Amino acid sequence: MVYRCWYRITLSLLGGDLQSLIMGGDFNLPDIDWDNNCVRCTSSHRSLHDFFLSLVQNFSLFQTVRDATREMNILDLFLTNCPSSVKSTHVIPGLSDHEAVVTDCCFFPQHVKKAPRKVSLFSKDDWDAIRAEMSEFSDEYFRSCEELPVDGKWATLKGTLWRRLTCIFFSFNKKFNI
Repeated sequence: MVYRCWYRITLSLLGGDLQSLIMGGDFNLPDIDWDNNCVRCTSSHRSLHDFFLSLVQNFSLFQTVRDATREMNILDLFLTNCPSSVKSTHVIPGLSDHEAVVTDCCFFPQHVKKAPRKVSLFSKDDWDAIRAEMSEFSDEYFRSCEELPVDGKWATLKGTLWRRLTCIFFSFNKKFNI
């Protein structure tokens, strides 16, 4: 929900792959003609209204409120990039100096399944086998890496440890990340 602060953020911060976006609230932009999607020629803040209309167009937003919410102006807006999900929009008497906007929408949440992650259980590991493997590795490492520069030694150490230890440690795949 955006309430009188749309100018403090830009929609570009949200990224480009927006499946469902809704924005609603008191935008206080009386000089936009929503029937024609343009700024009225009598606007005293034309650049502000033009900027907002460009955001609406750049993000393919559709404004659903068609009735005035204060005097003869549509100040309270409901914008979405999925107009087919909006069943209805009504303006009803409000509690303040504005009328209230009631919008009935049908959005379904997108559930993203998380990939199982590997969990190590060190208490079930065979530590004798790990010690033997690391002893064998250390002898081999010191014999073969004497002439390597520091970066080469680190790459060899890291790669070999990773390959050997991932085969030894007991682990299982956890289905849900909590």
